Amino acid sequence: GGGGDTDLLTQLLTSKRQREEERRAEAESIAEDVELMMDNGVRVNPALRDMFAGGGSAAKRRQQQQQRRRPASDESADDSD
Repeated sequence: GGGGDTDLLTQLLTSKRQREEERRAEAESIAEDVELMMDNGVRVNPALRDMFAGGGSAAKRRQQQQQRRRPASDESADDSD
């Protein structure tokens, strides 16, 4: 019957998801390590960093952290119209 095929497919999909998650976690860890090693006070344009870093979750998290540290800009006040 087809029951064995379904179990095999489920196992393959689960295995693929696990590998993707492991790769994502490894890439994030590497990005964080490199960020610490390369921290020299120079801040890279977030758009360029995302373009070259692939815009991974670590890059997005750093960008969000930087935005939280910055004071609110005048651009946000334009929403009142």
